Amino acid sequence: MYWEGAGQEMAGIIIAVSDPHIRYLMQRYAEEYGFQSIDTPGDGSVADLARRIRPQYIVLEVDSPGAAEPPALRQLRADPTTCDIPVIAYISGPVEDADPGAGYRVCLHDALMYGDFVAAVGRCAIGDGAITDGASAAGGALPQGDS
Repeated sequence: MYWEGAGQEMAGIIIAVSDPHIRYLMQRYAEEYGFQSIDTPGDGSVADLARRIRPQYIVLEVDSPGAAEPPALRQLRADPTTCDIPVIAYISGPVEDADPGAGYRVCLHDALMYGDFVAAVGRCAIGDGAITDGASAAGGALPQGDS
């Protein structure tokens, strides 16, 4: 979904990360790259929010590599209105090349840099690097950024 902002359309991205500092950093990165970042409500209902606004991407925190699938991801994948939204996993901690599990397009780790964020969104947009789970390929073009 797109929002009107400053005379132009902006792609939406939900950032569902518990650490307020990392969430703030991702929001700034997203906005710098041309996205409208959307905060999750306090009750953490990512799936409900995604159904209402249909973001282009979702960043979802994963407790640890190989952990059980988060309920939010399960809800997103079970709903026909949200199952095709690309989900980017965020794993806190310096985990190299961790596979966050099926259902995610790409994975972000600490220490998160702008280039990492842009590369993850880019991989979602072109469908490159999809973690196989039968989810549909990402659609849409990347918003134009200044970097």
